[in-house]
Amino acid sequence: MAQSTTTVDTETHKLRTLILNARKPFVLRNFKMNWPCFEHTLEEWCANYDKEAHALTEFETMPCDQGNQSPHWERCRQTKQMTLTQFLEKQKSPKDDYWIGLNYKRVDSMPKSLRDGIDFSRLGFSEGSNDYSFWLCSAKTNTPCHYDSYGCNIVVQVYGRKSWLLFPPKTPLTSTRIPYEESSIYCEENLFAPNPEELQRLSKLHDSAYRCILEANDVLIVPKHWWHYVEAIDVSLSINYWIPLENDVKDQLKECLVKILIERFLHKSSDGEQKYVFNPNQVNEKVNKYKYKKKLLTFFSWMIYKMMMKYLVF
Repeated sequence: MAQSTTTVDTETHKLRTLILNARKPFVLRNFKMNWPCFEHTLEEWCANYDKEAHALTEFETMPCDQGNQSPHWERCRQTKQMTLTQFLEKQKSPKDDYWIGLNYKRVDSMPKSLRDGIDFSRLGFSEGSNDYSFWLCSAKTNTPCHYDSYGCNIVVQVYGRKSWLLFPPKTPLTSTRIPYEESSIYCEENLFAPNPEELQRLSKLHDSAYRCILEANDVLIVPKHWWHYVEAIDVSLSINYWIPLENDVKDQLKECLVKILIERFLHKSSDGEQKYVFNPNQVNEKVNKYKYKKKLLTFFSWMIYKMMMKYLVF
């Protein structure tokens, strides 16, 4: 017998509450999101993308033997233009000396038919936010270890497999703001190819680490401030969705101040220095003084309101 609407709504509400209050990562295995745009094979999805795009797509590439002294920072990557079908063809006879990925593809830049029906109502989030991104990549494509300064993260594995290694917020990793990316704090440890000293230190974190391999239709919940390193095991397509949390306000204010300070500090620096400090997706973002003054005022007003609501007695 089919579940009643009331039962489904109750279960969805419980799942939403569980996600919003998660203190440790967890995986929903074979939790099908039933999105119409992914009803067919990855090859068909990529072919449809090429028809809609009407142009070559820019991928990131990185030699696997480069960056072994440091993480695979985005500033060290090269770009190559091709169709998604050509990308898949290359994976039939992959070369082990480099990886290639279409990383952090924002939903607004995707053709509408390629994101048809994507929503997160099955997980209890029916607000209709478009704060999600696509990741299409080859094996060994990786994201350096970092944590997001606010929000929690929902990751849906659509095709292929990805390995996730996560550490709790207070794990003694060496945090750095270079490369600088708003809301992302990286660590200096190279989890793709750690040197002997790093490997020895990282091995001591074994008991606190959370490791999982996501397969198609798996959903991972990444709680706030959890460190995570991600690496594709084979050709992979995944989508991640950021969920704002009530306690984000102070962290957002901190990030706003950091952004202003670091951009003011580098205001008269050379292009080379800026490209070294800023992550590529931040290079073209300039400080709009009016915008950030307005944003600061909004944050301060919100914090005052929250404090008043906390202590006001009705």
